[in-house]
Amino acid sequence: MKTYRILPLFILLCSCSSAWHIKKAISKDPSILEKDTIVFTDSVHVITKEVTHDSIFMVSKDTVTLVKDNLTIKHFYHKDSIYLWGECASDTIVKYKTVKIPTEKVVFKESWFPKWLWVLIIITVIGYFIHKVLFKNGNYTPRL
Repeated sequence: MKTYRILPLFILLCSCSSAWHIKKAISKDPSILEKDTIVFTDSVHVITKEVTHDSIFMVSKDTVTLVKDNLTIKHFYHKDSIYLWGECASDTIVKYKTVKIPTEKVVFKESWFPKWLWVLIIITVIGYFIHKVLFKNGNYTPRL
């Protein structure tokens, strides 16, 4: 392969990265950077374990049940013994933590002039110059 065929391929493959172009654009116009804050809310679930404790003693023959919040206590008589049974149900505590992270983002402002109109203008100008070159002498007639 000849050098003149490899050279355009080499130039194309050695182009600048997009990060370099953005850094260059920011250095020319710092107003394209906009300060922004990302708000991140995280929830932490804290689950307490269930606690159970039993004890036996002899006092009364009635069944007594006490319930308060997550705590349940039963006092009951069975045969010749009295049982005291207690249970604290597990609980889930949810804590929310909000973290604000300041960042900068690049904002590109669109032009007020639409791109398709630029293409139409360029095609019209090229067509005008082709028409001028082809019909310069006035003796060209297209074949149909």
